[in-house]
Amino acid sequence: MLCFDLMNPQLLSKLQRFVARYSVLGIARGKGRGGITEIARKYLGDLDLAQFSTNCRSAFNRTLDAETFKLQQAIRQHEWGISRKILNVFLRDCLYNQYLCRAYSLDQAEELLETAPDSIVAGKLHEHEPRLPCWTSIKALDPDTWAQYQAVASQVARSKGYPRVHLDAVWWGRG
Repeated sequence: MLCFDLMNPQLLSKLQRFVARYSVLGIARGKGRGGITEIARKYLGDLDLAQFSTNCRSAFNRTLDAETFKLQQAIRQHEWGISRKILNVFLRDCLYNQYLCRAYSLDQAEELLETAPDSIVAGKLHEHEPRLPCWTSIKALDPDTWAQYQAVASQVARSKGYPRVHLDAVWWGRG
């Protein structure tokens, strides 16, 4: 039972900005020119989350691609992979936040959300599919390589009985 008005726009905005603040921390640090962390946080804090509340794969992918490009332009990075990872970690964290998830019906897109590869996730995916391109860095990932990683992630997650968005949480959670 929620103890406040879920549609309170001021509170939802504050929650979104909070999630943006911590979801960018480990990704943006040391990944490029100065200011990337603050620019990404502002961009994600202002992002229209409602556009991701769909279970239509083509609509979701169009939106994800468009927002990846816009974020890439905002942070002035040539590396597509950094922008895509920042966006995916943020969307995953919004899914995990019960208030944002409920307010924007993000659970509709849970099956469509991507996993956010890094060396740990890539290593685990390579165990399942050794023919994947070798992991070098998030900066080196392009849309085609990213799609290959996501396809394997989908197969692995499906075999485990949950969506691919949860793979990094499962694999990072071991230790």
